[in-house]
Amino acid sequence: MDILIELLKHRPASNWQWLFNANAIDLNCRDNALSFANASLLTYCDMPDIAQQLKQRGFVDVFHCVEQTHKQDTQAFVATREDMILIAFRGTEPTNIKDLYTDIQVPQASFAVHYADMQPWGKVHVGFAKAGKNVIAQIEAVLAKLPSLPIYLCGHSLGGALAVLAAAVLQQRNRPIKAVFTYGQPRVGDPSFAGKYSAVLGDRTFRYVNDKDLIAQVPPLKANLLRLLDLNLTPFYLVSSFVDKYVHVGQLCFLRADGGLSHDPQEEANAALSLPRDFFTLRRLRHFHRLPVPGPWSLLIDDAMTNPDIGYVERIAALP
Repeated sequence: MDILIELLKHRPASNWQWLFNANAIDLNCRDNALSFANASLLTYCDMPDIAQQLKQRGFVDVFHCVEQTHKQDTQAFVATREDMILIAFRGTEPTNIKDLYTDIQVPQASFAVHYADMQPWGKVHVGFAKAGKNVIAQIEAVLAKLPSLPIYLCGHSLGGALAVLAAAVLQQRNRPIKAVFTYGQPRVGDPSFAGKYSAVLGDRTFRYVNDKDLIAQVPPLKANLLRLLDLNLTPFYLVSSFVDKYVHVGQLCFLRADGGLSHDPQEEANAALSLPRDFFTLRRLRHFHRLPVPGPWSLLIDDAMTNPDIGYVERIAALP
């Protein structure tokens, strides 16, 4: 277990519940969003623990899909119930240099180049595309052995980006996707990719973002050197000044500071303007968490899935 994930309690509560209801009038209801948030959080646990927790909650088979090389460490699981298939991708582990290497490869490349026989859906983040390629192939091999059931994908942070890429690949390869839930997901592709994706999967992709999460605002729409300097991200994202801009996909579910939920992109944009002040104040970080985590590592606090103040699980659970 990554030591910072351990410190930040990046795992579900021991009594978390699988509340998903496929027949809900609104597929994006609170209980469904909370279920997939906990499943996304579960990916940070060890595989035996993942399998045990899922089987305790009614899942039958659990498969681990992993790509570990000298540059990549991508992990996901596929789990089945009698009425669904769940695919969840692990996000960035704070001290895993391979995950960080994936995150910072921000130039774009053709989606069709990385995934054979794909339609030309524009360009995507090179690091995400490389990280997902072999694991998505493993997932497809698992799916080939399973009955045809509705497929749901989810993930947090980097895991959310990989869930979007996997959904695009599976949908094109005649594996219809029922829904995608992401939490604190970074941008994945250019306007062309976003347009193609949204036309096919936009109405069933739900992108949760809390008002303090900078990860959902990178890679930048358009790099600004002064902003990057202010965010301490210049070494990572300066290169993005030379690539096409990035655009989000799916339906925004913005978790406001007052505890409400908004679908207005302008509210997310307004909140993003205040992130440099709120995000990199070491005094605030120490006050809330008593952790000596300077510079870019403070990203991990407001990106956290669980946190009494701004964690995704807590804030979704508190929704009416």
